[in-house]
Amino acid sequence: MLGPYVWMDVEEEELEAMLGHYRLLMEDEKNRELLKTLKVYLENNMNFSITAEKMYVHINTIRKRISKVKELLDVSLEDRISRLKTEMLLQFLEL
Repeated sequence: MLGPYVWMDVEEEELEAMLGHYRLLMEDEKNRELLKTLKVYLENNMNFSITAEKMYVHINTIRKRISKVKELLDVSLEDRISRLKTEMLLQFLEL
């Protein structure tokens, strides 16, 4: 079910805590949109321009949303492992 993510050595407790935090964020429609933006952004190799095109919004809107969601999640997208965990969790959420 996890496909290429199966090789990752991530504690189940850590994943459950992260997933719980993401689910809490999803209760608010604005945060849900931020998570959706983050998902599209990561799917497009963290390219603001392509993400903006795919979401039909201005590039500055994407920049603001990514900045805001990084604050909310307290995640460093520059760290490959952290980014991969985030990307993996976003696949399980219905956005």
